[in-house]
Amino acid sequence: MKILIATLFLVLPTAVFSADPHSHQHMYQPDASSTSVETIYQSQGKIKTWSAAGVFISHQAIPALNWPPMTMSFSLPTADNLQPLTVGTEADFSFRQTAQGYELVSIAPHQS
Repeated sequence: MKILIATLFLVLPTAVFSADPHSHQHMYQPDASSTSVETIYQSQGKIKTWSAAGVFISHQAIPALNWPPMTMSFSLPTADNLQPLTVGTEADFSFRQTAQGYELVSIAPHQS
């Protein structure tokens, strides 16, 4: 019995705390090697900031990624052909996942 309890104290912390504490368990992150087709995601949101470093958008839930509504940063494409939108603009946008994070593909003011 003492051996069993001692084993549990050694094994249990390793099993419980071995996960990467910086991983986003709630975010869907597809295995890049599993498919050669690039997925483009669509959403709507409000521009919080726009700079050369990227765009912060407070967006609606994105069911395809199992994401709740949140504010996050999207990088601009290398060939930055997107027209900057002013802070507070409601926008329709599309993005893709890259090795560095999430990159805008298109963005335009929301048409109601």
